[in-house]
Formats: sequence, C-alpha cells, structure tokens
Amino acid sequence: MKGSNSKGPSNNGALRLMSYIAFVVIALLILVNNLFPLMGIVITGPITNTLETVKNVLILFILGIMAFKFTIGCAKWVKIIYWISLVIFITGTVILWAK
Repeated sequence: MKGSNSKGPSNNGALRLMSYIAFVVIALLILVNNLFPLMGIVITGPITNTLETVKNVLILFILGIMAFKFTIGCAKWVKIIYWISLVIFITGTVILWAK
C-alpha cells in the first residue's frame, strides 16, 4: 500500500502547507475584523480584501481537493453538488473583489 500512489506524500505535504498558511491568514482576519475594532482600530480596504481572497483560495484548494477525493466513487448527485458548491465558492470570491 505504501508505494501504490507516488503522488500521495508530496500532495499531502502541499495540503499541509496550504492548511498552515490558511490557518495563519484566518487568524489574521479574525484579529483585523473582530479584535482590532474592539480596541477602536478599524482596518479596511485592499489589505482585508487581499487577506480574504488568500483565505478563500487556500480553503478552496484544501477543502476542494479533499472534497473531490471524497466524491470519487460516490453517486452522481454527490458530484453534481460538489461542482455547484465549487462554482458558488469561486463566484463569491470574485464578487468580493467587485465590491
């Protein structure tokens, strides 16, 4: 089983790195969007939009890959829901920049 998938270890390493970066970015967003305003500091504009986009893209990669792997071997309706959700996620990220 160890040698059955040569892409497994490198793929897992990339997912772990993206998970770590997403975790840090989400922590920064919580700080900027929730905790700073409690101290009277409000940060808006391109900084928060950029952080939100980075967060969304990383989450899309991490969850998207894991969810896609889950859909392999599932019923067709599960795959259809996956693709609809993916389109909604990407559309929401694009709309963030259109605001």
